[in-house]
Amino acid sequence: MNLSRVLDITQEVKESLMPIVDCEDYYFAVNLAILAGKRDFLHYDVWLQKRINEVGSPFIKAMLKYIKEHITLPISEYSRRGQQDTPEQIEHQKQQILEKSHLSKEKLAMTIENLQNL
Repeated sequence: MNLSRVLDITQEVKESLMPIVDCEDYYFAVNLAILAGKRDFLHYDVWLQKRINEVGSPFIKAMLKYIKEHITLPISEYSRRGQQDTPEQIEHQKQQILEKSHLSKEKLAMTIENLQNL
C-alpha cells in the first residue's frame, strides 16, 4: 500500500492520523507527516516541534535521513551529471526535486531552522 493511500485512509477513519504520525517508526512517521502537511491535513510546524522536543535524537535522525534521501542525494545526482543547463533549467530541476519530496521551500527552511535550534 502506498503512502498516499495510507493518508487517504487516515482521513476516512476519524482521529487516526495523529497516532500514526506520532508512532515510533520515525522514518515512516516523517514520510507520512510531510505528505499530510503538504495536503493541509496536519499542522506540520507544530508537529515537527513537538516531535523534536518529545523524541529528540531518533526522530532527528529520521528527519535527516528523509532530507538526505529525498533532497540532498537527488540534487547531488543531478549536479554530478555535469550538464550545462541554463539557470532556468536548474531552478526547474530543483523545483521538481522539492515537489517529489513533498516539501515546499518554506517547509524545508522551517525544518532546517528547527533542527538548527537544538
